[in-house]
Amino acid sequence: MEGNAEAESSHEAAESPEMLLWERSRVLREENTAARGGEWGDWLIVLAERLRRDREEQATRLARSESSPEMLEFCKLRDYTESTHTGEKRKVTRLRFYLHDFIGGDSPTVWAVASCNLTDVLPSKFGKFLVLDNLVTSGPGLDSPEVGRMQGTVGQADLHERALVMVLNLVFTKGEYEGSTLSILGRNPLTHEVREVSIVGGTAAFRMATGYILTSTYFKDPAGVCNVYEYDAVVYHTDRNVLLSHRR
Repeated sequence: MEGNAEAESSHEAAESPEMLLWERSRVLREENTAARGGEWGDWLIVLAERLRRDREEQATRLARSESSPEMLEFCKLRDYTESTHTGEKRKVTRLRFYLHDFIGGDSPTVWAVASCNLTDVLPSKFGKFLVLDNLVTSGPGLDSPEVGRMQGTVGQADLHERALVMVLNLVFTKGEYEGSTLSILGRNPLTHEVREVSIVGGTAAFRMATGYILTSTYFKDPAGVCNVYEYDAVVYHTDRNVLLSHRR
């Protein structure tokens, strides 16, 4: 199978535009039966060289990291181009917020509602199922301005390591996005320093939302009362202002 793939790759390389032009120019130069043939050969060599440079530049651009400023600008341009093509404007919104996970104390906001025979046997706590309604703030401190609530369910769904399956809604209760929501779905391996989950939907300001969230543990409470988690979200969504203008 690998030998066939290599042969097909070599065949494709031989059929590339610049290779065809080089071959054509070589034939014309060898024939050299007329001055015009030689002129065409020279022109084809120049064109083949230009194609080669363009291909190398394109490969360099594609290899750039998405975290670079140039790639971020490219992503914005790409998003605008797609929205123009479909007749619908889309926006990219970046958010950072902090989740306060009250797992103990007098007023916990996370409650275990189900488990299985393996939950107390396996270190991964497999089968444990919880519901939550956690405070979300703009800063890591509990006295930071409220952003909203993280509501939904999480479950320990890995037999081998501590990993959550998350089905959550971020409900914005204050500020610019009050009344909007983001729907979050994904796997959260708790032992990893940085975890990634998907944004699969939204409402109001975040209609048609897609994107991702990178989350990490900001503070692990040794007393087991409240842990704090940092969330960095990148959200692609429709422009609510454009939608409102269409209704008028």
